[in-house]
Order: sequence, then C-alpha cells, then structure tokens
Amino acid sequence: MSDTDRMLQPKGLFASPRPFGPWPGSPAAGGLYAPPLPGPGGPPPLPSPPPEGMSATLPRGMEQLPPGAPYPPGAPYPPGAPYPPGGPYPPDGGFPPGGPYPPGQGRRRLSGPLVPAIVAAVLVVVVATVVYMASRGGGSASTGATAAATPTATATATGHAQRAAAAQLAGLLSQSGTDRADVIRAVGSVRACDNAAALRMDATTFSVAADNRQKLLSRLASLPGRSALPAVMVSDLTAGWQASAQVDTDLAKWATAAASHCRKGNQNDPNLKASYGPDGQATAGKQAFARLWNPLAKKYALATYQWEQL
Repeated sequence: MSDTDRMLQPKGLFASPRPFGPWPGSPAAGGLYAPPLPGPGGPPPLPSPPPEGMSATLPRGMEQLPPGAPYPPGAPYPPGAPYPPGGPYPPDGGFPPGGPYPPGQGRRRLSGPLVPAIVAAVLVVVVATVVYMASRGGGSASTGATAAATPTATATATGHAQRAAAAQLAGLLSQSGTDRADVIRAVGSVRACDNAAALRMDATTFSVAADNRQKLLSRLASLPGRSALPAVMVSDLTAGWQASAQVDTDLAKWATAAASHCRKGNQNDPNLKASYGPDGQATAGKQAFARLWNPLAKKYALATYQWEQL
C-alpha cells in the first residue's frame, strides 16, 4: 500500500470497527458479547485457575457469581436475582419491577401508595365528625331556646291558677268576718248576765259560729286550685279556724251554764277557762295568715284583712 493510500484510509472514530463476537473460550457465557479489545488476540487471558468468584471467560463485572455470594456494593441486580438474607441490598429504587424483593423491602415499597388513602380516610372521618357535632350543636341551641321558653309559660300558667284560687279564698274570708261580729256580741251578753232567754240565744249564737267554722274548714280543704296558693298560708288559716271552732264550742257551753245560774259573768266557769288555750292558738294562726295573705291580695286586687276580722 502506497503512502497516499495509507493517508486516505479512515482512522480513529472514522475507522470501521471490528465486528462484535463472543469472547474466546466462552461458549457457556449465555450469549454475552463484548466489543473486541485492542491487540490482535483480544483480552489477556486470566490466570488459571481463575480466582474464586470470577469467570474465566467473562470480563470483570459480567461474570456469574457463585450461589449465595453477596453482590458488590452499588452493582446492578439482574432481574429475578435472589437477594441473600440480611443484605446487602441495593438502594431504594434499585429493585427490578415485580420483584423478587428482599425480606421487608417489598412491604415498605408497597406501603407507600397506601399513605394517601389512609390520609383521605382520616380526613373523611374528621369532616363527618365536625358536621355531626355542628348538627348536634344546632339541636342543642333549639332545645335551649325551648327550655328557656318553658319556665316562662309555666310561670304564666301558675300565676293564672293562683289568681283564681285567691279569689275563691277571698269569698270564704268574707263569711268569716260576719260570724266574728255575732260572737263578740254574744260574749258581752253572757258577761252581763242577761236574762235566761237572752243567755240561751247567746249559746245558740256560739254553736252556729262553731258550725260555720267547720263548714269553712270543709270548703277550704276542697278549695279549687288550693295547691297554687302558698302551702304555709293555707296551713295557718286552717289552724286558726280550727282553734276558733273549738273556742265557739266552749263558749256555747259557758252560755248554757250561765242561763241556769249566772254569777258575776261566770268568770270561773270551767268551759270559759277551757276556751283560753284554743283562743291563743286561733290568734296566732290568724296573724300568721294575714301577714301572707295581704301582699297576695294586693297583687290580685283582692280585699285585705286584719287578723281580728277573721
């Protein structure tokens, strides 16, 4: 070949490469091919026998490792390669799609997509709880408004019932005053030792007063709406009228005895002395009643009373 031909022949990157072929002596290399290396005879032969863990025919990095041998750090793992227990394992993301994965590695990779689903489920539960509590809060407010209105309605109904009961009681009190005037007159007649006929009339007056007290007590016990009135006030009036009825009964006996033998008003008569105790009880009961009745009567524009008028 002339010098001119040699100068025109392509060189370097423009030279035609030699075809790829199997490495010499590598029929069991699994069809692996490598580009030819510089030199007429290819790569230098490996020492015989080859070092442990290396192939006699494949270049370094492409040789088959013995079973159970660890992969070099950073080396790519072939698809389907088994991973030895305890590692070393490739960095996250270096596992081939579909596995197999080392123990524990597959679960960690599969758990990643579940995180958004779990977060979404938690958010749904939180939102549902907030909506439920808000609806309960609205119900509570409505219930509170109803509860606030209920005492007002109850107080109004109670006021109407009390007014009606007080009016009924006022009618009984007016009858009590008339009897007292008759009793006071009869007491004066007996003290003066009037004639026998007058004294017998006085005894009748006392008996009628006692009977009227009992009728008033009976009507008081069945008074419509009595429970709407202050219980202690009704109790005071009941005690006062019961004691007055007993006093009238004792005075009727005193007048009857005086009609037979009147001596200076019969002041030492045992029936008169027996009336002293109930008389004090009647006074106390009527005074206590008047203290409670008069403010209530003014509230409902009803008649007020002094204890002596009862």
